[in-house]
Amino acid sequence: MKLSSYGKLSSFIFLLLCSTACARSQPSSVEFSLQVKPASRAGVYRVTGTTSLPDQSQISVMGIRDLHPSHDAVQPDQLAAHSNYSILARRIATVSQGKWETELSLWQVASNGDYQEAWQLNQPNFKLPITPAEEVSFVAIAELNNQPPSVSQQLSRERYEKIDSSLIRSTAQGERYLQTNQTLPVNLPTAKTTPPIQTAAERNGGWGDRTSLKAETPAGSYSGSPRFKGNLTEAPPSSTEFMR
Repeated sequence: MKLSSYGKLSSFIFLLLCSTACARSQPSSVEFSLQVKPASRAGVYRVTGTTSLPDQSQISVMGIRDLHPSHDAVQPDQLAAHSNYSILARRIATVSQGKWETELSLWQVASNGDYQEAWQLNQPNFKLPITPAEEVSFVAIAELNNQPPSVSQQLSRERYEKIDSSLIRSTAQGERYLQTNQTLPVNLPTAKTTPPIQTAAERNGGWGDRTSLKAETPAGSYSGSPRFKGNLTEAPPSSTEFMR
């Protein structure tokens, strides 16, 4: 009976060690999620998330709208080749106790006081008429190989060496990053506000308002106190004007 009991105990310990070793050999998973809600101010969205990444991890949060050329500008089979996107806002969020949050302001103020998105301000530079997507993608990215030193040390430990997650991505250079996103329908801005005050560097191609500047002294002239008083003539100098 003693041998039988010892054999059962040995088998149990062996199975326990095997299960522990197998659990350690399995790649760890990581949590990385986000939620998006409109804030109290128009054009502003509050983005929050949870993650199992270490505290002080840096997360890049962006609002992106896809842009497509108008259907009458290119052939239908060329739409994908000419499609582009605009990053409307970008902020860096810091992880604290497994959570992170930030706000993205998708609107900017044009010179006439209109609220516009970034691509609308630059629309005159586009070569083709643009049709914006009806949705905005809110994207959160955590670059695993580009973190503060204290975070990088924790990520390099055994439990983070291999990450088993459907959220993992890799660049062409092999850099790993986590990505998650949420897409919401977002209308284009239509509101107005007080036009911004332009600085001199923003007016007249950087020259400012030239009419407000004082007249410049002609080159070669002297604007200080005159050396001689009276009218200048071509008459020979008198004896009192010679240096003594």
